Amino acid sequence: MQKSFPFGFQWATSSVSFKVEGGWSEGGKGETIWDRFGHEGLAFANQTADLACDSYRKVDYDVYLLRGLQVDTYQFSISWARIFPTGYRQSQSEKGAQYYDQLINALIASGIQPIVTLYHWDLPQALQNYGGWTNASIVEAFKDYADFCFSRFGDRVKIWNTFNSPWVVSHAGYGTGVHAPGVKDYVESSYQVTHNILKSHAEAWHAYNDNYRKTQGGKVGIALNSDWAEPSDPAKPEDVAAADRYLQFMLGWFAHPIFVDGDYPAILKDQVEQKKTACSDSVPAKLPVFTPTESQRILGTADFFGLNHYTSRLVSNSNGGCTPGPDGVGDFHATVDPTWSPTASDWIYSVPWGLRRLLNYISTEYLNVNKLPIYITGNGMPTDYSVDSLTDTSIMNYMRSYINEALKATLTDGVDVQRFTVQSLMDGFEANQGYSQRFGLHYVNFEVGSRPRTPKQSAYLYSEIIEQNGFTSQKSKKFKAAERPLTRRLAALPPSEVPSQAKVVWEKFSSQSNFHRKFYHYGTFPEGFSWGISSSAYQIEGGWNADGKGPSIWDTFTQTTDTIPDKANGNVACDSYNRLNEDLYMLRALRVKSYRFSLSWSRIFPDGTRKSLNQKGVDYYNRLIDRLIAYNIKPMVTLYHWDLPEALQKVNGWESAEMIDIFNDYCDFCFATFGDRVKFWITG
Repeated sequence: MQKSFPFGFQWATSSVSFKVEGGWSEGGKGETIWDRFGHEGLAFANQTADLACDSYRKVDYDVYLLRGLQVDTYQFSISWARIFPTGYRQSQSEKGAQYYDQLINALIASGIQPIVTLYHWDLPQALQNYGGWTNASIVEAFKDYADFCFSRFGDRVKIWNTFNSPWVVSHAGYGTGVHAPGVKDYVESSYQVTHNILKSHAEAWHAYNDNYRKTQGGKVGIALNSDWAEPSDPAKPEDVAAADRYLQFMLGWFAHPIFVDGDYPAILKDQVEQKKTACSDSVPAKLPVFTPTESQRILGTADFFGLNHYTSRLVSNSNGGCTPGPDGVGDFHATVDPTWSPTASDWIYSVPWGLRRLLNYISTEYLNVNKLPIYITGNGMPTDYSVDSLTDTSIMNYMRSYINEALKATLTDGVDVQRFTVQSLMDGFEANQGYSQRFGLHYVNFEVGSRPRTPKQSAYLYSEIIEQNGFTSQKSKKFKAAERPLTRRLAALPPSEVPSQAKVVWEKFSSQSNFHRKFYHYGTFPEGFSWGISSSAYQIEGGWNADGKGPSIWDTFTQTTDTIPDKANGNVACDSYNRLNEDLYMLRALRVKSYRFSLSWSRIFPDGTRKSLNQKGVDYYNRLIDRLIAYNIKPMVTLYHWDLPEALQKVNGWESAEMIDIFNDYCDFCFATFGDRVKFWITG
């Protein structure tokens, strides 16, 4: 669908504290279950999150990347153990709170809305020592932790997720045990964990509603993950019913109590009761019961519906017998279509149309009475660690397809989707998979201690989608070469002596001593002071003979001399001729107000004269200028920065008096062609 999302649609990316922060014991932070999991060698290749992406020390770096992406919202999680090392308020770490203050303030200063998840899987180990989410006392502990975060950060944070993908906590953390804390008990613990998470969520929501909503004006919800379940055979009622059970055991387990009636789905409860009767010697599931007061307390505790979605399954009816776990208790069997595109994860297959169907299902099943918006709080796929991660074509295809399905659900089906979050900002420590899978829009080099980040091709694609607010085709305005007569040169003026004399004059009349002249001054520049950065064509553009460009004297020099170290040349250089998006990404991220760049004379006039005009060269600079202006960056153009067309050098170059008229004509062309947008020129 080649259309755009409604005005005001939000674009986000995300991160998770334990996956990116590092600093696992710094600033008084307490140990988490993922610290313990990694230190016990339970993650891939004995890897740990001790350093991860080092985001604890790289707030400015991460916000720089976010500015480059052009996202207007950033979803990140707070590490409970960084705030309360033992999980309780009396252990509060001020340094931990200051770290999140710094991040939140940096986001707001960059015009990016912070969205905070209170819990994304990294429980303080001190709480796990007493049973973690299976212990009912955790409800009060989480409420107090949430209350602290609301009071500390709520003046700036207006959107909160209490939990992100809580199903994964219950299923993988306390059911199968493949995630921290590694508990393998799908009969009882997994269901008790969900029970306590729902009550904790409700208490946090009420704490905000009662104490902070009126003054802070924010929203609190929960980010639930769910696959789409497609019946293996839509013509078979038993497969249709099985697909519904799949959804109820994954999404409905959490969504039904919050959005429907304060209790678990009837089909889930019925299945558990049937198994209790059929499997009296080995009951596969023990489902806790909410009291009427608890149900009332849980119902309606969301200001939006947060959805994490990554893949789909084909579901058929089966007899699960007395086997614990959703498949066994739910009597269904899930498979994938062999035509679906696989990913580095054996769980995630690319099935874009599943998102649209799931969004419609949610709108009908949970939001038909309370018309709350849907925020897509997570969507993405991983590549293998070893592949060419910068050219992540599979992620680009996945992203483009899934966002387009969300667009169809919004415009065609009328589902109220208001945000899309691409997971994630950068590669990180992916739970039990360690660093073996890469989800990020930015490649992180985990082999280097400084953890440098590099935008992948998917980052540039996402930035383009954000810029268009979807998929509207926006072709750049075409500027043809201006046809203007040659303007004769003015009479030569004597060279200015101001630059060379200025320092002498200042030293003569200044009252400052030599000491004070060297003294560092602390202060700020006047309001409106302009900050810029620069480049020159022959140093960065490359494309030395691309699309009709003529050779410059630097092309000839570098290709024929042995005096340059390593026999380097500018044939490719930084490849800026082919990497305009990358350059613009960095300029946006830097927040500069102006960009001074030079034109390559021989890219516009290959032989140096107007008769050799190369329209493709003109088009390149038009694209650059137009995009700069679109990002409120003032283009400052240097007409000549050392790269004379070789054809002019062959007729004596700057030693020839004819160069004055030739250069004047080149300047005249540039003023006429680009001057409607360029207001600051440097001749050379």
